[in-house]
Amino acid sequence: MKPGKENPNAQRQAQYACMHQLNRMGTNINQIARHLNSGGKPDDEILLTLVQIMEHAELLCNTANATSTGVQ
Repeated sequence: MKPGKENPNAQRQAQYACMHQLNRMGTNINQIARHLNSGGKPDDEILLTLVQIMEHAELLCNTANATSTGVQ
């Protein structure tokens, strides 16, 4: 393997880990939407969870963009 080249298996594992995290965030968003659509009010816990999901999604996007451009 050439210097600077990432192991394809490690890259695939990182992609699967990212997809798993995105799936978990989607599940959380779905649960929140179900709660709100059934008449529930957005309390502090829901708002905090949404902020955390947004921050985590931004981190995943930034990491993915850095990886795809070769910047770490």
